[in-house]
Amino acid sequence: MYLASVTFFLNLTFIIPITLIMKNNYLILFALLFVYSHSFAQEFSFVLFIQDNAGNIDSLTLGYDINATDTIDSFFDEVNIIGSPYKPELDMRSSNHFFGTWNDETSFESKKQFIRKNCPFSWIDLPIIEVEIKSTSWPLKVYWNKNLFNQPCDSGSVLTSVSPGGWWDTSGEIIMVADYDSAILNQSSYRYISGTDTLNEYWIAFGDESIIATGIDEITSSSHNVLLFPNPANDLLQIAIPLDFGKTASIQVVSNNGVVSNMALSGSSLDITSLPTGLYQLILSNTKGQKIFGRFERMQ
Repeated sequence: MYLASVTFFLNLTFIIPITLIMKNNYLILFALLFVYSHSFAQEFSFVLFIQDNAGNIDSLTLGYDINATDTIDSFFDEVNIIGSPYKPELDMRSSNHFFGTWNDETSFESKKQFIRKNCPFSWIDLPIIEVEIKSTSWPLKVYWNKNLFNQPCDSGSVLTSVSPGGWWDTSGEIIMVADYDSAILNQSSYRYISGTDTLNEYWIAFGDESIIATGIDEITSSSHNVLLFPNPANDLLQIAIPLDFGKTASIQVVSNNGVVSNMALSGSSLDITSLPTGLYQLILSNTKGQKIFGRFERMQ
């Protein structure tokens, strides 16, 4: 009898608060559940690990979502930690130092970043995350769970030391992350200097298998990027072409929805007044069939 009474009392003390919560605080519970799910319901994520020869380990959480942006999204718990000291021996962060100089964005560094989903895949709006690594001991081992890259939208994703804009110049590392679960990284030829710290730059690009097919089979690129300024522009776009690129044979401008326009330079200027406002990719081809790329925004 005593045991039954205790059991009944315990059950009652558990049921009553839950009942009261459900009746009086239903809206609060719903709001909390909504915030929780919105904060952690990114469509795709994985953890990128890195290790040096001394056993130091660091990691990033990366991924994509239809609601993500290229900057810091607080609703995905992304935090801008730029300005915080780098760990002395090994530190890895996502950032926008490379693209931010093109788009005049506020600089950021983060341990978590999600990029806007691009599926079906389009070269015009490549979903790519910049990864920066500080290390006192090279080469490094980088590893991840390749089994996560099992959907068409991410089956062609790559980790690369090749600068975006030279799209997969074969002189750098290009690792298909759906095919391998680890790789050895050497120092990248692209660096960012932050104070007294040198950060080596790499990129994670999400996409289907057409990333590599297009990048290697259809595009033979120079190791240089074309410099465009001012950017954004509203009438004339100035183009600085590397001297060793040679004579320009053709210029194409591709809009964000895939419309291709053939255009011509006047000296070093490109008249873009005929283009609607928006984002564009510029493709310059030389007489050898090599290409260099740039991105710009046409504004009113």
